[in-house]
Amino acid sequence: MDQNNRDKEDFFIDIQRGYFGKNIISKSMQLAAIQDGDAAFFEKNKLQVAQSPFLESRKMSEDAVKNMKYCFVLALADIVQICTENGMLTSEAETLQDFYIRRMDKCRKKEEIRKIYTEACRKFAEQMQKTEKISVISWHIRKCMGYIQENLNCSLSVKRLARLVGLNPSYLSRLFKQEIGISIKQYVIAERMCQAKKLLKDSELSYRDISIALGFSSQSAFIAMFKKTTGITPRHYRMKYHPEA
Repeated sequence: MDQNNRDKEDFFIDIQRGYFGKNIISKSMQLAAIQDGDAAFFEKNKLQVAQSPFLESRKMSEDAVKNMKYCFVLALADIVQICTENGMLTSEAETLQDFYIRRMDKCRKKEEIRKIYTEACRKFAEQMQKTEKISVISWHIRKCMGYIQENLNCSLSVKRLARLVGLNPSYLSRLFKQEIGISIKQYVIAERMCQAKKLLKDSELSYRDISIALGFSSQSAFIAMFKKTTGITPRHYRMKYHPEA
């Protein structure tokens, strides 16, 4: 959304302040807090954020709940744009966006949508805070991290990553451990397990399909690694977080 449209929405909010009788926080203020990684802002002002009038400022459906869902999607698109323009990986931002849209889609009441919106804002701010912390990481390592996150189904050997960034494999391994605190192999496993948890919770993919999507040699290899790193099997994890699957 361009600045002109944001200013119009903030003008709409200024009008609404008198109606609501409380200090409504504008979208520009919220986006600024997210960009700055200020998660505490959303915890401190969660009631005002939840009542953001711009979640109803456009009429795209006669159904009030459905209309708010459309506004929610547009609001998240603005958040993703501001985050990716300020250092967050597109894949990371879109994963968060999809997660909260799926959660919102199950809502039946406007109050539920507002609650999820506030939670999404806080989570994006937390991730931006992490993004700021890793901004000091060298270009070579950030490129490796981005490549790993976007190619979890591939073979992610040190040699392959070294060719990607034009460094000696041994030097890349040392540099990665020095800047990130864990080895490349450990980072790959951590990213695969993180994605595995999301797929187990948010999809009905079979364990075989998940193992293929995450680059494991077999379903049994995936199950063994998941249990080793989490302490429970993928089946028990899915039963706990996605019982209807």
